[in-house]
Amino acid sequence: MTHKMNWQASLIEQRIAWSFSFCAIVITLFAIAQPQWFELLSAVNSPVHQPTPVTKPVQPTRTKTMNTITAAAESPAPQKAAPPPAVIKPITQATPVTPSQTKVIAKKTTTIAPKKTVLASGFYVQLGAFDEKSRAQGLADQLKRKGWSVKIATKKNGMHAVWIGPKSTKPEAETLLKTIHRKLKQKGFIVQHNND
Repeated sequence: MTHKMNWQASLIEQRIAWSFSFCAIVITLFAIAQPQWFELLSAVNSPVHQPTPVTKPVQPTRTKTMNTITAAAESPAPQKAAPPPAVIKPITQATPVTPSQTKVIAKKTTTIAPKKTVLASGFYVQLGAFDEKSRAQGLADQLKRKGWSVKIATKKNGMHAVWIGPKSTKPEAETLLKTIHRKLKQKGFIVQHNND
């Protein structure tokens, strides 16, 4: 019995083939659009052509001030360019600094404590409470951009509550709560705050 097998690529094999094809097309398009990105590869693989300068033979000379040789080349002009002659400079001694010559400048450091906002007494609508102040500030910023008067209250347990208000009476706060729910689709509850 002979079975005739028809091989068919699986879905994963097809996706891999399409991915490779897509990558090859993208690289080709980049090579066409930005050929300077691909010049680095050709520069690494090809030898660099540098013209060799014609130099004259230089006789070693001595300088009067340094007593060092500034150039040494006794042979005729070499095939490759010689490096520029090395110049050795004399070392001068630094004068030591005495403690009487130094000045100590004391920098006055002051720490500025963050402003503690005093919340007005009244009724607020609380929309959230967070362990991290940055998260509370994020919600407060969103609400401020929408035009709400937002306060962040730090509670005794360390939570940072986001409040909108204040309103002087509870019915006004209930109206505010309904408006917030209607406009923001966000639930909250009423909190009474007293400055005691």
